[in-house]
Formats: sequence, C-alpha cells, structure tokens
Amino acid sequence: MEDGKRMGKGRLYDGEADEIYVGDFVNNNKQGDAMVFLRNGEVHKGDFRNNYMEGAFELVTKMTKEETRRMFSNAKK
Repeated sequence: MEDGKRMGKGRLYDGEADEIYVGDFVNNNKQGDAMVFLRNGEVHKGDFRNNYMEGAFELVTKMTKEETRRMFSNAKK
C-alpha cells in the first residue's frame, strides 16, 4: 500500500466475481501479468491494463476441489 492505494505485487479476493487475482497493482488498479484463480478450479494467466483483462488468457491448469477449497478459504481471511 502507498498513500492508501495498492501498489506492487499482491493478491486480491474479489467476492463479487468470486475469483482471486495474483499479480501487480499500480495506483490501486490491476496492471500487468497476472494469474486469476476461479472457483471452478481453473487457473488463467494473462495481462491486465487498468483493471481489465487485455487480450487472450491462457488456461494454465485445473486445481483439484481440495486445492480450490483451501485457496479460497485462505483468501477470505
């Protein structure tokens, strides 16, 4: 955090979208290369610009139900 804004590398649980963003932040915006973890276990990799996905995202892997449950339980803490 810098001046109350997210800056640098970090992780954010988005309850509305029910996903976890792991990547860079610039002035509180998702920015740059990132991984997005979805509740269904899919893990996508791609590029963000000003909070929005840019271009095609690559499906990296599919986590097991246990891995997904653990990751989302830890993210909400």
